[in-house]
Amino acid sequence: MIQARPIGNRKTTKCCSQVGKTAQSNLAVAKPDAADKNAYRSIKLMTYVADLVVWTNAVRSIVYGPLSTDLQKVFQNMAPKASNDSMMSLILGFIAAAIAVLTVHQAIVYGLVGAKVLPPTTQPWSTAAVGPLGIPKILNDVFWGGLWGALFAAIWPKLPGGSMWLRGLIFGWIIAVVSNWILLPFIRGTLLSMPRQDYFASFDPTRMGATLLILGGFGLATGLIYGLLRGRS
Repeated sequence: MIQARPIGNRKTTKCCSQVGKTAQSNLAVAKPDAADKNAYRSIKLMTYVADLVVWTNAVRSIVYGPLSTDLQKVFQNMAPKASNDSMMSLILGFIAAAIAVLTVHQAIVYGLVGAKVLPPTTQPWSTAAVGPLGIPKILNDVFWGGLWGALFAAIWPKLPGGSMWLRGLIFGWIIAVVSNWILLPFIRGTLLSMPRQDYFASFDPTRMGATLLILGGFGLATGLIYGLLRGRS
C-alpha cells in the first residue's frame, strides 16, 4: 500500500508557518500609509469599473436581446425620434457659422480697428486667453458663433426674408438686439456685478453701428454659407 508523504520536511513547514504568523501580525499592527491608501483607492476604482462593465453587459443583453424590439417600440412611442436630417442641419449650421466667424466677422473687426472705430485692444483673430479655462479668444468666438449657427439652422424657415443670406442678415441683427444689447448687459451687470454695462450700447451711434455691421455681416455670411452647404439658393 502506498502512503502519501508530506511535501517538504518539518523544518520547512515550521518556517512557513512562522512566516505566515509574522505577516498576519504585521498587517494587524501596521498603520496604513500613503501607499496603502493609494492601493486601496486603486482597488476601489477597479471595483467600480468592474461593476460598470457588469451593468453595461446587462444593458447590452437587454437592448440586443429578445426584448430589443419591444423596447424600441416603447421608446418610439414615448419620445419622437430625431431625424438624421435635423442633426445634419444643426452640424452644417455650426460649421457655416464657424467659417463666418473666421472670415467675415473677423475681417469686419479688422477693418473697424483700422478705421479707428473700434479701440486697438479689440484685435481680430486674437489668441489671447479668455475665461477661467484660458481658451484662445478666436476659438471662444468660433464656438459661440457655431452655437448661434446651429440655432439659425433650427429656426431659419421662420425668419422673414426670401433668400438665405437675407434671413441670415436679419438673424444677425436679432443677435445684436437680443443678446448684445439686452441679455449680455443684464447678465454681466445684474448677475455678475460687472461695472459699466450699458443697455443698447448707451444709444451711442458709433457703437451701435459697429455692432450691427459686425453681427449683420456674420449673420449674412452664416446664411449664405449654410445655404450653399445645404444646396439651397
